[in-house]
Amino acid sequence: MKINVTMLFLIVILLTITVSAQTDSSSNVKLPLSATQMDAVKNIRNKAATEAAPLALQLATAVKQIYDNMLADAPNAKLREKLSKQMTGTVVKILLIKGQSIREMVGILTPEQKKFLKTEMTKPDAPADLSELMERVFNIPKM
Repeated sequence: MKINVTMLFLIVILLTITVSAQTDSSSNVKLPLSATQMDAVKNIRNKAATEAAPLALQLATAVKQIYDNMLADAPNAKLREKLSKQMTGTVVKILLIKGQSIREMVGILTPEQKKFLKTEMTKPDAPADLSELMERVFNIPKM
Protein backbone atom coordinates (compact mmCIF):
# COMPACT_ATOMS: atom_id res chain seq x y z
CA MET A 1 0.00 0.00 0.00
CA LYS A 2 2.85 2.40 0.78
CA ILE A 3 4.31 1.88 -2.68
CA ASN A 4 0.92 2.55 -4.28
CA VAL A 5 0.53 5.84 -2.39
CA THR A 6 4.08 6.85 -3.24
CA MET A 7 3.55 5.86 -6.86
CA LEU A 8 0.38 7.92 -7.14
CA PHE A 9 2.08 10.88 -5.51
CA LEU A 10 5.01 10.70 -7.90
CA ILE A 11 2.75 10.29 -10.92
CA VAL A 12 0.83 13.39 -9.91
CA ILE A 13 4.04 15.36 -9.48
CA LEU A 14 5.71 14.14 -12.66
CA LEU A 15 2.76 14.10 -15.00
CA THR A 16 1.10 17.33 -13.97
CA ILE A 17 3.98 19.72 -13.45
CA THR A 18 2.17 23.01 -13.31
CA VAL A 19 1.91 26.37 -11.67
CA SER A 20 -1.67 27.05 -12.64
CA ALA A 21 -4.74 28.39 -11.03
CA GLN A 22 -7.72 26.23 -11.89
CA THR A 23 -10.65 27.91 -13.60
CA ASP A 24 -13.77 26.59 -15.27
CA SER A 25 -13.36 27.02 -19.01
CA SER A 26 -16.57 25.36 -20.16
CA SER A 27 -17.90 28.65 -21.44
CA ASN A 28 -14.58 29.68 -23.01
CA VAL A 29 -14.32 26.96 -25.65
CA LYS A 30 -14.29 28.77 -28.96
CA LEU A 31 -12.84 25.97 -31.07
CA PRO A 32 -14.03 22.70 -29.52
CA LEU A 33 -12.46 19.38 -30.38
CA SER A 34 -14.41 17.16 -32.72
CA ALA A 35 -15.55 13.73 -31.56
CA THR A 36 -12.74 12.22 -33.64
CA GLN A 37 -10.18 14.51 -32.01
CA MET A 38 -11.55 13.75 -28.55
CA ASP A 39 -11.27 9.99 -29.24
CA ALA A 40 -7.70 10.49 -30.45
CA VAL A 41 -6.81 12.40 -27.27
CA LYS A 42 -8.30 9.61 -25.16
CA ASN A 43 -6.27 7.01 -27.05
CA ILE A 44 -3.06 9.02 -26.79
CA ARG A 45 -3.52 9.52 -23.05
CA ASN A 46 -4.38 5.86 -22.45
CA LYS A 47 -1.29 4.77 -24.38
CA ALA A 48 0.92 7.15 -22.38
CA ALA A 49 -0.57 6.00 -19.07
CA THR A 50 -0.01 2.36 -20.02
CA GLU A 51 3.61 3.07 -20.94
CA ALA A 52 4.25 5.17 -17.82
CA ALA A 53 2.63 2.85 -15.26
CA PRO A 54 5.48 0.31 -14.99
CA LEU A 55 8.00 3.15 -14.90
CA ALA A 56 6.08 4.83 -12.08
CA LEU A 57 6.20 1.55 -10.17
CA GLN A 58 9.97 1.32 -10.77
CA LEU A 59 10.35 4.88 -9.53
CA ALA A 60 8.26 4.22 -6.43
CA THR A 61 10.31 1.11 -5.68
CA ALA A 62 13.58 3.05 -6.05
CA VAL A 63 12.27 5.82 -3.79
CA LYS A 64 11.34 3.27 -1.13
CA GLN A 65 14.81 1.74 -1.36
CA ILE A 66 16.40 5.19 -1.06
CA TYR A 67 14.33 5.93 2.04
CA ASP A 68 15.21 2.56 3.54
CA ASN A 69 18.88 3.25 2.87
CA MET A 70 18.64 6.76 4.35
CA LEU A 71 17.13 5.38 7.51
CA ALA A 72 19.62 2.52 7.85
CA ASP A 73 22.06 2.57 10.74
CA ALA A 74 24.85 2.73 8.18
CA PRO A 75 23.57 4.14 4.87
CA ASN A 76 25.28 2.70 1.80
CA ALA A 77 26.66 5.52 -0.35
CA LYS A 78 27.18 3.29 -3.38
CA LEU A 79 23.59 2.05 -3.19
CA ARG A 80 22.35 5.64 -2.88
CA GLU A 81 24.30 6.63 -5.98
CA LYS A 82 23.05 3.59 -7.92
CA LEU A 83 19.44 4.25 -6.93
CA SER A 84 19.75 7.96 -7.72
CA LYS A 85 20.99 7.16 -11.23
CA GLN A 86 18.19 4.63 -11.64
CA MET A 87 15.63 7.22 -10.50
CA THR A 88 17.01 9.83 -12.86
CA GLY A 89 16.80 7.45 -15.80
CA THR A 90 13.25 6.47 -14.91
CA VAL A 91 12.13 10.09 -14.51
CA VAL A 92 13.63 10.93 -17.91
CA LYS A 93 11.71 8.04 -19.50
CA ILE A 94 8.46 9.20 -17.89
CA LEU A 95 9.02 12.75 -19.11
CA LEU A 96 9.79 11.48 -22.61
CA ILE A 97 6.46 9.64 -22.62
CA LYS A 98 4.74 12.82 -21.42
CA GLY A 99 6.44 14.87 -24.12
CA GLN A 100 5.53 12.39 -26.84
CA SER A 101 1.89 12.36 -25.76
CA ILE A 102 1.77 16.17 -25.83
CA ARG A 103 3.31 16.20 -29.34
CA GLU A 104 0.72 13.67 -30.49
CA MET A 105 -2.16 15.65 -28.98
CA VAL A 106 -0.95 18.89 -30.54
CA GLY A 107 -0.61 17.02 -33.82
CA ILE A 108 -4.36 16.36 -34.00
CA LEU A 109 -5.26 20.04 -33.66
CA THR A 110 -6.29 22.19 -36.57
CA PRO A 111 -4.17 25.26 -37.35
CA GLU A 112 -6.93 27.43 -35.86
CA GLN A 113 -6.98 25.38 -32.65
CA LYS A 114 -3.18 25.61 -32.38
CA LYS A 115 -3.33 29.38 -32.83
CA PHE A 116 -6.04 29.65 -30.17
CA LEU A 117 -4.03 27.44 -27.80
CA LYS A 118 -0.94 29.57 -28.37
CA THR A 119 -2.93 32.69 -27.47
CA GLU A 120 -4.28 31.01 -24.33
CA MET A 121 -0.71 30.11 -23.29
CA THR A 122 0.15 33.79 -22.95
CA LYS A 123 -2.52 34.45 -20.34
CA PRO A 124 -1.24 34.93 -16.79
CA ASP A 125 -3.40 32.14 -15.34
CA ALA A 126 -2.44 29.61 -18.03
CA PRO A 127 -1.01 26.34 -16.72
CA ALA A 128 2.68 25.79 -17.45
CA ASP A 129 1.88 22.26 -18.60
CA LEU A 130 0.62 22.24 -22.20
CA SER A 131 -1.52 19.13 -21.76
CA GLU A 132 -3.23 20.73 -18.78
CA LEU A 133 -3.84 23.87 -20.81
CA MET A 134 -5.39 21.72 -23.56
CA GLU A 135 -7.65 20.10 -20.95
CA ARG A 136 -8.82 23.51 -19.85
CA VAL A 137 -9.16 25.16 -23.26
CA PHE A 138 -10.85 22.24 -25.02
CA ASN A 139 -12.75 20.80 -22.02
CA ILE A 140 -10.90 17.50 -22.13
CA PRO A 141 -11.86 15.42 -19.08
CA LYS A 142 -9.07 14.87 -16.57
CA MET A 143 -7.69 11.36 -16.37
